[in-house]
Amino acid sequence: MIGFSQDLQESNIESQEGLETANRGKYELYDMIANTYMVPPFGSRGVTREYLLQVWKNEVFRVESITYKHFEVNLTKKQLKKVGITNNSMLVKKLNILLKETGRLELGFTEYDAPEQTWLFKVARFIDRSNLLEFFEETVIREPPLSPQSMAISQIHLGRQYAGEWLFRLEKARRNKKLWEAFKNISDTYRSLASFRINADVLKHELKHTNERISSLEMTLHDQVCKSAFYYTSYENPKVTPELAIAGGEEFTPEMRTQLSTNAKL
Repeated sequence: MIGFSQDLQESNIESQEGLETANRGKYELYDMIANTYMVPPFGSRGVTREYLLQVWKNEVFRVESITYKHFEVNLTKKQLKKVGITNNSMLVKKLNILLKETGRLELGFTEYDAPEQTWLFKVARFIDRSNLLEFFEETVIREPPLSPQSMAISQIHLGRQYAGEWLFRLEKARRNKKLWEAFKNISDTYRSLASFRINADVLKHELKHTNERISSLEMTLHDQVCKSAFYYTSYENPKVTPELAIAGGEEFTPEMRTQLSTNAKL
């Protein structure tokens, strides 16, 4: 295009990204960022160039690798032990809610593109130190007592704790193994139900995306067939031209239409 040089294109990219990243490919960009920040593996789902740029610009959650290492070294086994089977999509969704409610930047991932599990568990432990999401066996720090200023997510967590203390306030109840197992089964069943619900939501999202892709490919295929049929017909009959087809009229004869239609079906 006249007046639109490659220099202008490169200048526009640099103005959007900055000189540090504009000329770097995805692998180079990843390597540069991973030297400082703890990010999922290069091939992890959701680790796009856009995500990496957001990390670089401090537009999504990020933690320096050295900061996490200092945090992790003091953790006990119980503080790292997960409670039951964890659904990655659910964890991403809940972490984003927690980050948003506490005024922090979200992960940069959604429940529909959950990243690699090991990285996700590490940042979950770093973000949720008081175990509000109840994904770990023990807290790193205790959540402050309930108050009018408590966040909704904190109110739910502390409310569940108070409910448990009330139900087992009696010595007989605490010693009753059947009662304990009954409550544990309720908890496990609820976790399974919540997990299946979010799995269903993710599958619906993927199905919608797949159907949209199918529709797009069907349109592309139809366009390609029509174009190829037209080109082939024009070789057979040089009188069949794009201008003639667009103009229509008597000059575009029924025989030409039949010829074009036959070639398209073939």
